[in-house]
Amino acid sequence: MFLIKGIKERIVATYAVPGKCVICEHEGTTRLRITQRYVHLFWVPVFPLAMSCGTRCEECTVEVPKKQLAPELKVLFHDLRRELRTPQWMWSGSAVLAVLVTLLTLDIRQDNAQENAQLMAPLVGDVYTIKLGHKHYTLERVVRVNGDTAFVLGTHRSVEGGVMKLVRFQSDTSVHFDGDLKAYTQEQRLELGRSGTIRQVWRAGR
Repeated sequence: MFLIKGIKERIVATYAVPGKCVICEHEGTTRLRITQRYVHLFWVPVFPLAMSCGTRCEECTVEVPKKQLAPELKVLFHDLRRELRTPQWMWSGSAVLAVLVTLLTLDIRQDNAQENAQLMAPLVGDVYTIKLGHKHYTLERVVRVNGDTAFVLGTHRSVEGGVMKLVRFQSDTSVHFDGDLKAYTQEQRLELGRSGTIRQVWRAGR
């Protein structure tokens, strides 16, 4: 994925500097500009960086960076910086990310709770995605339920690959469940779910 990121700078305050411009010698035309740098992602501010400063003459437009400022202007900058606050909008990207992470976490918890409920109370027709190894999966379908025991039939087919291959495999109507019959108690199903062996439960109408 192509990311557009970088660092930008925004003027957060300006102050008149008494005296003449060192270049054009106009009186009262020099401004001390305090700037705030911030990191952006797709042009959305994510978090702020350090403040800096420099001067600019409104008459001749000559700019002087912080490292070339007179000592008294550097002292003035440090005094003024204590009174300035970072604009809140420079944290907007972080706030959005925090909300998204919270929503995603809640969604995952809800999915986990729902799958645990389905493992505890299986129905005929439930399909379990079984993890065989790294990115290697097969399927098993519940064909009978007796008390807390679910009887499942597997398939001789499996798939290796990422999420898209797994989704296509799960939705493939040509998959036949004609493997050996297995029986899982409720505790076994929950343990397989906790260990990640049963990676997902698909139930019609969910």
